[in-house]
Amino acid sequence: MSIVTTNADVNDPIVAGELELPPGNYVSIAVTDNGEGMSKDVVAHAFEPFYTTKDVGAGTGLGLSMVYGFALQSGGGVSLSSVAGEGTTVVLYLPKLDDDALIDSDNVPIRHVAAGAEDILVVEDDADMRRIAAESLERLGYRVTVAADGPEAIAILEQGAEFDLLLTDIRLPNGMPGADVARRARTLSPTLSVVFMTGYAETARVGAAELGEDAILLRKPFRRIELARALNRALLRDAEARDGV
Repeated sequence: MSIVTTNADVNDPIVAGELELPPGNYVSIAVTDNGEGMSKDVVAHAFEPFYTTKDVGAGTGLGLSMVYGFALQSGGGVSLSSVAGEGTTVVLYLPKLDDDALIDSDNVPIRHVAAGAEDILVVEDDADMRRIAAESLERLGYRVTVAADGPEAIAILEQGAEFDLLLTDIRLPNGMPGADVARRARTLSPTLSVVFMTGYAETARVGAAELGEDAILLRKPFRRIELARALNRALLRDAEARDGV
């Protein structure tokens, strides 16, 4: 594998496949491997959220879609080239920051994140994502229980465990997606608040249509402050609804 960084000055707009760049100064990061490569059909779908050639539970299919979303949100873009049997190159373009825009880290104010003390049930099939979510929640002061899929989560609830909030991925293995987990969980615990985790922004909009307009969606990858805000919003909203506010 090789990683190459260069300055990329774009004088004219670039539109090529998924890559759309307006004129400007960018930094490019090219990552190349000599692996199996991808077929043209796989390349055509590579940036789609949850598109994967792996079995359910073996991977989320979110890697490239997250890269794509990050690039666009940063004002840049990403390109992909691959040949089956030869390898793949992904090039990330990010806007170059002028020296005048650099921030003195000593003068950056600390942002305080509201801590919690509630009990949270996390449902996430990806082991790394499950660990990251649990660690972030614990650092925020929450008590955390984790489950790798819907059936495990429901079994925990059926044993009488009580939680204030369910944090679940939308796409889960074993025939029980996040929406079904939430519905089943709320039959067992009607006051349970719910926050859904999902992938790239377009998937979040699809999820909102499926889950209801009031669904709270947390897009992965997320920062701890974003996690805290999503949970605070869900818990406060549901508490006000119960109190008739």
